[in-house]
Amino acid sequence: VPPIPFCCHSTARLRISAVHNTVHTFAIPSCALSMFAMRSSGCLPSAFDSVETIRDEVCRQKRRLFIFLDYDGTLTPIVPHPERAYLPEDTRDILETLCSLCSVSIITGRSIEQIRRFVYFEKLAYAASHGFDIYGPLEDPFRLQPAQRFLSDVSAARATLQSATKGMEGCLVENNPFSVPVHFRNCSPEDALQVQKIVKQVASTCPKLELREGKKVLELRPRFEWNKGEALKWLREHFGVPDEDSFCIFIGDDKTDEDAQKALPPGSIGVVVTDGRLNKRVKKKICN
Repeated sequence: VPPIPFCCHSTARLRISAVHNTVHTFAIPSCALSMFAMRSSGCLPSAFDSVETIRDEVCRQKRRLFIFLDYDGTLTPIVPHPERAYLPEDTRDILETLCSLCSVSIITGRSIEQIRRFVYFEKLAYAASHGFDIYGPLEDPFRLQPAQRFLSDVSAARATLQSATKGMEGCLVENNPFSVPVHFRNCSPEDALQVQKIVKQVASTCPKLELREGKKVLELRPRFEWNKGEALKWLREHFGVPDEDSFCIFIGDDKTDEDAQKALPPGSIGVVVTDGRLNKRVKKKICN
């Protein structure tokens, strides 16, 4: 299938750039690539006007539809205070409608307690803590925590970082059992640099944890071959639908979502949400 670029703008004025295939949003070698086109955005045109085209493609496939969604920056805007990233009621209504039509999962860096409290809807699956804590819907209850042996290492790193950043205005060390997100969005420029320095120093003393970077956040998580992509694959396998019988859509906005994009089966739709111009790194991968 010849490549056709795709991007879109939501009513929240977020730009979405999507690629209609396994992993080509991030330029990983794969088979057939098909994308949808909309208004221009650098190497990718805008795409909200192609909703009908996407709908037609979903119907044409005649395969079981899976929708995987990031939370922060995707279902909700990025907010100054992460603890206030509440899900809008109209978005919750849309999720409820989607769950009546197909399988829906939220794959997020949030803890399972926090994401369930924000969404407050039990008919979908959650892959929390970047996939380290997977929780099934009410009609199909299951739980998977593949990195439990790292809990003490994560807890010790959190305590160290809470102590080291104490008194630094605007710094937030989240209480996530499987990772240690350290937010510096609300710090002064000087303190933000100091927070990043502290996190990197602590990371260098934690061989069982790895450092990952997000939007105004650094995060320590288990050094373990597991991420949002592995969680996505595990969920699809759990639902018992082979690649050739599944049609997947993933929507995300951050570097951590690239792992999920790469895990999509052939013929899927991957969507990157941005707040304006495409990140140069992502843009280069897509254009190549």
